[in-house]
Amino acid sequence: MANRTFFSEERRIYWLEEFSDIVNELTGRDENGRTILPPLYQYNTGVITLAACLGVKNARKRGLDSSARRKEISTGTFASHGLEAYIFMVPLLSNHPLGIDILRPEHEEAAIHEFEEYACGGLEMLRGIYDQSAGKSPDALLQSIITKKQDQEPLEIPSLFEV
Repeated sequence: MANRTFFSEERRIYWLEEFSDIVNELTGRDENGRTILPPLYQYNTGVITLAACLGVKNARKRGLDSSARRKEISTGTFASHGLEAYIFMVPLLSNHPLGIDILRPEHEEAAIHEFEEYACGGLEMLRGIYDQSAGKSPDALLQSIITKKQDQEPLEIPSLFEV
């Protein structure tokens, strides 16, 4: 079966190299790429997708300065990891001005740009959380991010069956 892609051609997704430490932490690697911890994500694509989702959920964007050092991942790599749809989902969830038209082939670059900005915003947010929570494991931090806000009590679940 041939690989299917949502993109009209292979494109690049960029993220800022300054966040390599966070990406390495979540993939269980040191700065030389050697595995040192059990990874939460096997590949960088998973971390970048998580960061973009956190960014859009918290309305946190950060532009990619063209003079900053960047790393790249191809859209084909996202596709092979089953994460390519998120590149379009993030702009849709952000209420991008193009709306559903962001899915058109002529707007692929706009979708990618929006995804990149939310990914960088999410990576910046993750760095802040990690810096404030020294000593906690990455999986415990992610669990707390996913289940509740840092300074809020968890919501009480109402009883569905009154006795």
